[in-house]
Amino acid sequence: MTKSKQDVAGAVGSPTATATTIDYIGGGRGNWVLNWETRYIVRGLRAQKLTARPQNIGHTRWGKLGNCWYLLALERHLIRNRILHFCNRYVYLHDALYKRIHPSNTVFLTWFHGNPKFGQANLMELLEQLVKASRHLRGIVVSCKISQQVLVDAGIAPAQIATIPLSIDLETFSPPTDAQRKSVRDRLGIPPSAICIGSFQKDGKGWGEGREPKLEKGPDVFLDAIARLHERYSNLHVLLTGPARGYVKQGLEAIGVPYTHSYLQNYLDIVDYYRALDLYIIASRDEGGPKALLECWATGVPLVSTQVGMAADLIQHRCNGTIVQIEDAAGLSDCAAMLIEDVELRSACRDRALNDISAYDWSRVSELYYKTLYAPYLRGSAT
Repeated sequence: MTKSKQDVAGAVGSPTATATTIDYIGGGRGNWVLNWETRYIVRGLRAQKLTARPQNIGHTRWGKLGNCWYLLALERHLIRNRILHFCNRYVYLHDALYKRIHPSNTVFLTWFHGNPKFGQANLMELLEQLVKASRHLRGIVVSCKISQQVLVDAGIAPAQIATIPLSIDLETFSPPTDAQRKSVRDRLGIPPSAICIGSFQKDGKGWGEGREPKLEKGPDVFLDAIARLHERYSNLHVLLTGPARGYVKQGLEAIGVPYTHSYLQNYLDIVDYYRALDLYIIASRDEGGPKALLECWATGVPLVSTQVGMAADLIQHRCNGTIVQIEDAAGLSDCAAMLIEDVELRSACRDRALNDISAYDWSRVSELYYKTLYAPYLRGSAT
């Protein structure tokens, strides 16, 4: 059992079972979490003989939206009597799109993260728009209690918020064999004696080099923790994936810690990178998950995290991982050293995490979406 059950609040509104189709609207450039969560939910709903379809609309924040035929159909009221789930808040809130959707549709929105404490650009504007849009929504999905509280503080009614966790594909993500681990490390050029620490995310601004840090992702805290660890261990090697990692790479070069960086084009290729790791550090100030939490648990990688997102809900310190306060680089370093040196603790955390992860398989989470959100609004569905 984990510290936080899958605490799910139902959507508001009086159910009217008129819909026969569920459209998932979202995604966008490089957003693996949104795109793959959508794939898994759609797969689970289709397994129940429901008509569920992804509609991937590209976007650049407040810039031009893509997939114009679908947007045009929405705005001309050609799409009616469906369940519409906007997995991308920017699409739904862009230019008040919510005002131009036919009222026969039942609309849900996913809001994974965003905390005013850390000053992300446009966040207060987004929250203000969300409050205005909330009367058009049957429910808002968050993945953790912190995100739920942010929305309540902004003025969203608690009954309108459904807390449903991120999911993981346990047929794809699993612990490596010794041979798999050796093969991956050989291919990536990571020495057998190295302590390999992972960080798989986008933590620089924009889609270029990423030399300006995206501070909510904590790249400065990550570098501070690595510098402290480097004072204890001379054989560190940092494995990076994701775009816009220039700030972290510059920092690692300044510290003198070798690294390997790959910008993967296929999300599923990341499984091999977990196989190479001895440890993973989440140093963020704000998250909805992150997805790395579940990926570490599923692949047997010891984890050190700040108290963000689902990590704050699920990690039991020294039981299925280790957790420290936000911005506590010294704590991250100390916990990492503890997991490196204490074989029994590392093994116990790994075993417990491998047990806990079963609750977050995509098949279970997609069932939560169906029962908690959609069933009351689907024609012919047993509720």
